[in-house]
Amino acid sequence: MAVWHQGYGVVNGTLRAPGDPLLYLALPLYAGLCRGGLPYPGTRGTYMNTKIIILAGGSCKEDSGIKIIQINLQHCIAVISLISQQLAAKQVDIALIQEPWVCRDSVKGLSRHWGHVYVSSNEQTPRTCIDTTKQVNATKLTHFCFRDLVAIKVTIGRRYYDLCSAYLPFESPNPPSRKLMELVEWCKNNNLPLIVGCDANAHHICWGSKDINQRGLDLLEFLNSSELDILNRDTKPTFVTRNRQEVIDITIRNSWSSHLVKKWHVSLEVSMSDHRHILFNLETDTVSEEREYRNPKLTVWSTYRDSLSRNVGPPVKPHTIPQIETSVENLTRAVVHAYEQSCPVRKARSRQGVPWWNPELLALRKKARALFNRAMRTKTDADWDSYKEAQRQLKSCIKHSKRNAWKEFCESIEDLPAASRIHRVLKKDQDCRIN
Repeated sequence: MAVWHQGYGVVNGTLRAPGDPLLYLALPLYAGLCRGGLPYPGTRGTYMNTKIIILAGGSCKEDSGIKIIQINLQHCIAVISLISQQLAAKQVDIALIQEPWVCRDSVKGLSRHWGHVYVSSNEQTPRTCIDTTKQVNATKLTHFCFRDLVAIKVTIGRRYYDLCSAYLPFESPNPPSRKLMELVEWCKNNNLPLIVGCDANAHHICWGSKDINQRGLDLLEFLNSSELDILNRDTKPTFVTRNRQEVIDITIRNSWSSHLVKKWHVSLEVSMSDHRHILFNLETDTVSEEREYRNPKLTVWSTYRDSLSRNVGPPVKPHTIPQIETSVENLTRAVVHAYEQSCPVRKARSRQGVPWWNPELLALRKKARALFNRAMRTKTDADWDSYKEAQRQLKSCIKHSKRNAWKEFCESIEDLPAASRIHRVLKKDQDCRIN
């Protein structure tokens, strides 16, 4: 059994920082479990704003790796809402995004509550960003963050992985960009794995395009000279419209990450963008654990006190070191037993997604997917019109669902502290205006 705590506290006279592991021996001294007064120095009648999670066992399984999605959002709010829902529901861990939804030169629609958004901090309107869940230990590579390129370093155990979202606009000089070349060279010199999700706007049959243009020739020459591999293995189009189907979104890796990327494929799900989702896994050596935990907020304190009073006898003044150690062990055992008896064990579950997602939206998305597949088969204008109408209906329902969920949340606020927290959160965003 292991114990972690969040919030600073004093344990055995020592200041413990958030996340420090505690031994059971220190548990009776920890004021978070001694609310109401424990006959022990330094804990009587004290309370600390802490949260303790006690792991109560669980089974281990092989981790399937970090799930990554690559997508060009075409500056659409509805498309970015779907990505947020997938991140919130932990269907994916990292999103490599090109052309995000931007308002007043700032990326919008990606919730900071569910994760972290990495974007260039310069004054130009960003055309790339990376979004991760909070469980991903990532750091922005500030010297490789620009308008059309954002790179992060992901730390897993003792290993480091560099991930990049790149956009090569069609009107720019022939690819690749100078910044992407510098990133590739830097990773090569430092022996770092690199994976790049890129909207190349370049055609070549090597990654599944139907033809070859000059941009494709220049990009392929760079990939060969830099010892980079292309993960696009089939001819499934990544860009689909009524009159055009093409492969312009590619995933690139260097030799140090050749064994890390698994299950690369173009998703069949409706993305609500002309670009389709690209999904793949970043394999790791870690092992995930299906854990059980106890939440002290759900402790039945009357049961806790009754159990503690039964197991703790009358205080006896110790005179020797062995007697002190025996008293501490007995008290520790009594506190742990009382806590386990009064606090139920719960299984750790992943989040179920954003609050505005509902069965109606799920049904509309399935309908849009079926109509999209039909339009791809028949290629008739009537079927494409039906798909576009279903897509517009889904976008409209997402908009109304998000608005209604926000309205219900605001109406549910009844106390002043909750309203004050909302005000502070909105105040941090310079683009928000509060009446």
